[in-house]
Amino acid sequence: MMPKRPEDWQKRRVVVVGMARSGQSVCKLLAEHGAEVTGTDLRSPDVLKLDLESMAHQHIRLVLGQHPLDLLDDCDVLIVSPGVPKKAPFLQEAERRGIPRISEIEVASQFLDQPIAATTGTNGKSTTTQLVGDVANALGMKTAVAGNIGWPLSDVVDEDFDAISLELSSYQLEDIVKFKPHVAALLNVTPDHLDRYRNLDHYRETKERIFENQDEHDMALLPSHESWDDLAARLVAKVYRFGASEVITQGAVIREDGLVWREHSLDHSVLAWEDFPLMGQHNRENAAAALGLLIGLGVEASNPKLGEAFAKARALPHRMEPAGVHKGVRFINDSKATNPESLEVALESFEGDVVLIAGGQAKEADYSTLVPSLEKCVKGVVLIGEARDDLAKAWSRLQVPMQDMGTDLQAAVSRAAELAAPKGVVLFSPGCASFDMFQDYEQRGDRFKSYVRAFLGDVS
Repeated sequence: MMPKRPEDWQKRRVVVVGMARSGQSVCKLLAEHGAEVTGTDLRSPDVLKLDLESMAHQHIRLVLGQHPLDLLDDCDVLIVSPGVPKKAPFLQEAERRGIPRISEIEVASQFLDQPIAATTGTNGKSTTTQLVGDVANALGMKTAVAGNIGWPLSDVVDEDFDAISLELSSYQLEDIVKFKPHVAALLNVTPDHLDRYRNLDHYRETKERIFENQDEHDMALLPSHESWDDLAARLVAKVYRFGASEVITQGAVIREDGLVWREHSLDHSVLAWEDFPLMGQHNRENAAAALGLLIGLGVEASNPKLGEAFAKARALPHRMEPAGVHKGVRFINDSKATNPESLEVALESFEGDVVLIAGGQAKEADYSTLVPSLEKCVKGVVLIGEARDDLAKAWSRLQVPMQDMGTDLQAAVSRAAELAAPKGVVLFSPGCASFDMFQDYEQRGDRFKSYVRAFLGDVS
């Protein structure tokens, strides 16, 4: 039987698959509550940065470098980290044996009494989750930022927080059972991770699981576009909408000059956009969703300090992050743009004079659809990485300089700066995955920022 309460884990034989941060965290949590825990990972202790002494002290057994099938012989429950491929032979054998499989999010939520504001979506979920945490903390509500960013949720269990702002990827939602956030938002769904899901509908259905255990006392937030009306009609929770639509009857309304919360036929002006430091229409949408999540946590829309807290927002690393200025040329690090939809959103933040650095490992997508957005604001393109030839073909009708810099990001920064002078923007928004040249988008963004710093030093 699947454990449903903290006390149910006593003497349970648990195998945790994937020993990165969340895997280590849930191992320690369950060991503290009397479970017999084994952690397994194909990687070595050095790569995983395991605290072997702490694990041994808690009697956590480790099996590294392999996933031997005999670990399943005495296994009551399998806890799978989000990065583990579902087609892995170890998981397929566990499924064949009928061993229950759940996520770290599912486990940790059993131990928590604090209200959870959960956010998912293809794009914008990290910014929204962090914004909820920052604003709530500024208003005196001690709030943890956890999940796909911040703390592993299992690490929050023994901490003194009033609320939790939780980012959830589709991977983390695959293996929930009873997880039930007090308020949840689905920001958007665009093609991504289609190597893992059967099709876009399957991916979207996985995202929609964030609402599946909510009841009429909970709150659900959806975009205002009519394509979400069917889901809104099916949800049990109280549904609020967000977006640039005056037809919203309850929710967050994005107006030309600011953000409004509407409920019971009353409008509360919360924020003037001129005071909001995050760039782009997409960040206005993130702010609208964050406002709804905060209302769900009990923040009053009429609180005079609410707008002030939003006005203190700062861009997350690698998400439209200012990286430097030289003689009127601004450098923007948007390395988190790992798909064409994210790149398109970044482009919409500008009206012109942009030199784009793009490329990497291409997603299965039609990049030619970006041409209209590129034509509106781009005066030069610098291409890098594995996808550079494909991007050059997709964007061949652009009437702007297009440079192929191979795999040399540092040279790309210098060339883009030359093209952007005297008063343009160098936008590093790759629109592709990073794995052809870098460990992840964070390493890619850090490398870009270091090359910008070096360039600024060279030319100052």
